[in-house]
Amino acid sequence: QKAKEKEHKKIGAKKDDERKKKFVVTEQSGDDMAKLARSKSASISLKILERMINQNTFDDIAQDFKYWEDAADEYREQEGSLLPLWVFQYELAKKLACTNLAWNTFYTDLFAVSFGSYDFLKQSRGMFLI
Repeated sequence: QKAKEKEHKKIGAKKDDERKKKFVVTEQSGDDMAKLARSKSASISLKILERMINQNTFDDIAQDFKYWEDAADEYREQEGSLLPLWVFQYELAKKLACTNLAWNTFYTDLFAVSFGSYDFLKQSRGMFLI
């Protein structure tokens, strides 16, 4: 019976050692995660990942916008229909003119807009929105 108790104590000690090892590994990976979170490449990757998650969350809306077919279009000549899905508004850009619009060549749903003034005498602060 004493032999069984000794084996039981050894097994318990091994489990404690394994738990300590796992805890140490977790601490090291926590430091690695902190370093990773501060890196520029990780920041870019996280932004892309966030975009992918949002696009998957709202996939039905995105696909409806891209591939929406209206059966009534067959009966209209030279006319189509399009549902507005998003409205882009920014309070500070209300009185500014859109000076440029550029689409991303890799992410075709991503674009940037610059706002400013075409009037040389009335120059105000411009802005760039993505």
